[in-house]
Amino acid sequence: MNSINNLLVPILVTLILSLPGHAKVSSEPDMGIQAAKSPQQEPNCKSKKKCQDTTDPNDPQEPETPEPPVNEFLPAGSSYQMQLQGALNTEYVADAYVFDLFDVSQETITQIKSTGAKAICYFSAGTYEQWRTDAVDFAPEAIGEPLGDWPGENWLDTTHESVKTVMKNRIQLAKDKGCDAVDPDNVDSHTQQSGFNISYAQQLEYNKYLSTTAHDNQLFIGLKNNLSQLADLHSHYDFAINESCIRWNECDMLKPFVDANKAVFHVEYLGVSGAGSSEFDNMCSIANNVGMYSLVLPHLLDDAYRFSCP
Repeated sequence: MNSINNLLVPILVTLILSLPGHAKVSSEPDMGIQAAKSPQQEPNCKSKKKCQDTTDPNDPQEPETPEPPVNEFLPAGSSYQMQLQGALNTEYVADAYVFDLFDVSQETITQIKSTGAKAICYFSAGTYEQWRTDAVDFAPEAIGEPLGDWPGENWLDTTHESVKTVMKNRIQLAKDKGCDAVDPDNVDSHTQQSGFNISYAQQLEYNKYLSTTAHDNQLFIGLKNNLSQLADLHSHYDFAINESCIRWNECDMLKPFVDANKAVFHVEYLGVSGAGSSEFDNMCSIANNVGMYSLVLPHLLDDAYRFSCP
């Protein structure tokens, strides 16, 4: 009889446990419902990346905004020299030299950099200059109205693809020649009588294109004038170059650069008689208050004279 009982008991236990309503007993501790859920099962998980600390390596990655070169550019208050015509004078003690991209040799650029100064290569990003070697690369329909008192120079349609292609090639040339940074000029066509109806948004897109292209080439880039778009562009540019902000009472608009410890290179065209005058003293006072480095230079930027604030 005992042998029969020994056979029946295990069978009965097995039948009872298999009936509906009976859960399997586990020796594991109860970790709660939330611990059993994966991020994909979470009802409020709208985005996979928000729910996981790591990204699936097979997920497509969003394109990143190009970053400027690893090393920072010059801080606010740094000195500079700017000369765009004539044989470049490299005898000044300055933190940076601004000079024409086409007219200065790679050897001279190397010499400037050997002193510890930054080499900033200038080119016009908004005008056609008939004497440039790449002038033939602009589409005829992209060439607009003459530029004021500058013979042989015309405004460009900066929305035209041929213009963007030329500027991309110029930035590449700057990289190839060893420039540290570029200074694209005439980037305010939307405020000019250019012959084209360029909107604020179109100009902004073009100026961001210049910044992105420079950073893609590991070059720094400066915002030349164009204070009307500074609020939208200062975070995309590494320094600023300004002409005549004191004359137009606009220097305070450059403070976002200084506040971010980015160099601001400023020039006023006062003439030789302005040096040492009350006008010159006022210029230096304003420059010091803003935190920018100011020079008095000739309008032709030919190194005929140079006066800096004490």
